[in-house]
Amino acid sequence: MNNPLSDNKLNRKKVSPGTVLKQRYVLEQLLGKGGMSDVFAAKDQSNGQNIAIKVLTGDFRDHPHAPIVLKREADKTRQLAHPNIVEVYEFDVEDGLVFFTMERLDGSTLKEILKKPADQTLMYDQAIAIIQQLALGLAHAHSKGIVHCDLKPANIFLTHDNQVKIFDFGISRAINDKLGADIYDTAQLGAITLSYASLEMINAETPHPSDDVYALGIIACELLGEDHPFHWEDAKTVTRKQLKAKLPKIPNPHLIACINNALQLHRHSRIANAEIFLAELNRALQLS
Repeated sequence: MNNPLSDNKLNRKKVSPGTVLKQRYVLEQLLGKGGMSDVFAAKDQSNGQNIAIKVLTGDFRDHPHAPIVLKREADKTRQLAHPNIVEVYEFDVEDGLVFFTMERLDGSTLKEILKKPADQTLMYDQAIAIIQQLALGLAHAHSKGIVHCDLKPANIFLTHDNQVKIFDFGISRAINDKLGADIYDTAQLGAITLSYASLEMINAETPHPSDDVYALGIIACELLGEDHPFHWEDAKTVTRKQLKAKLPKIPNPHLIACINNALQLHRHSRIANAEIFLAELNRALQLS
């Protein structure tokens, strides 16, 4: 029997609002569009549930590994059940269309929130709560042997009730055999976001939880200081130019030290994982 994921001619079918998948899922509206996939709001006619569906499309539709990456994302995320990680339901294929279903979220991505005018920026306590929830979700993933590898504001959702949801584990990497060894390096798809990627990720080194901590440190700066600490330069350029991080102007030196430790360019100097980051963050808040 042919493997439906082995055909690199997948995803020729066009989808749009009104499309019905598996005689069950009715696509209602486009929620987000990326180079590798589109996300639609949908209705599960079998039970009336409002869901979201991620469909493989875009520039990666002909990449021989892209369908496998989407299946890996679904499988890994499903095994990372946590309040701060989006819940994935089922992976499926229909007529060459590769997709999975997941919980529908109401709110905004951090990318959208960070783009709001200055008078609509987050309060300090809100920003801290987001950073703490991010660390909790990442710590859970790290405890399961998974590194996200593309943590950025566009892959983080804040619901209307202020719950953080990390999503898009498409290029996440297994760092041990808890979830099975990757059969290839998903980073070869070229999907990492350089301005949030650690130096080791850019150099294609073995993934490590500290890679996510580097991105978390950058996001913390954006939430607390409204700016990327390295002016959007990638870690390799920052190293070459010997740039210093622009840290948030907040009256808590312990918190500044915690964020600075997350932003260290070399892994041996950086906070090792999200659990340690969270412990340092909470200690800094207690000392403030």
